Amino acid sequence: MNIDELSQLSENELRNRANAVLRSFEDEGPVSREQHIAEAQFYLAEIERRRQAKERKESARIADRDFWMELCVIVLIGAELVLAIIAIYLGGKEGDKQLDVLDKLNKNGALTTVALNAVHQAQEDSLATQKTTLDNIVAMNTALQDQMGLNYAVSLEVTYDDSQQRTVLFNKGKTNLYLWGTRLDAQQPVIEKEPVIITPAGFYYIYAKDLKEEFLKKVPRGSKAMVPFDVYLKTTNGQQYIAKSYFSVWWEGDAMRVDTQTISIKPTRW
Repeated sequence: MNIDELSQLSENELRNRANAVLRSFEDEGPVSREQHIAEAQFYLAEIERRRQAKERKESARIADRDFWMELCVIVLIGAELVLAIIAIYLGGKEGDKQLDVLDKLNKNGALTTVALNAVHQAQEDSLATQKTTLDNIVAMNTALQDQMGLNYAVSLEVTYDDSQQRTVLFNKGKTNLYLWGTRLDAQQPVIEKEPVIITPAGFYYIYAKDLKEEFLKKVPRGSKAMVPFDVYLKTTNGQQYIAKSYFSVWWEGDAMRVDTQTISIKPTRW
């Protein structure tokens, strides 16, 4: 096989070739077994390389999107400042009008009543203009805050794949999530030195062979239990979160069944 042929193989084809090599493992001698293992590792390494390349591309796309969103926020804040300056300018113009009205009052006492009414109306108009401008600024600021909050809202779904014996973490939000660690039941949290990134609409799975053995110890045949499972996360803006879930474990005849349920995702320092 050359490089061009390798690049044209899909991930499923690479995985099938790796499985085919491993199935023939037991029928070979020691030397051939090492060759089969190396060939299977080669296919698996190519699959992992492609997955990481996709993650890097997706992360770059998200970073570009966040940059343009932040640029839009800066432009909108600038627009708020311009509106405020215009409001101040209009207020000054209205003040000049009021001074003109008062000057006319001094020159012509017969027009006193009319001038006072004009001053009162000018003041009301000025206050109405400033109130409208202020309301618009407040509404714009509220909309911006709401939009930023939605972009950084955390949404994580925890599922358990019994056929593969693994726990799957799905990022259902709009921002990157950084997985730092987990905790099962009353055990001590396991916090890694470096996080794993989970992009929006992406997932990360944790092999859970030991987890099922733990369930067998905690939930004897014929019983059921809710086993707490916590996930320690950070968002792009550095906010720490803890996602609290439960593994619902019960028996159906001789088969153990496991479901998951996410209870809460709250900003919490850990």
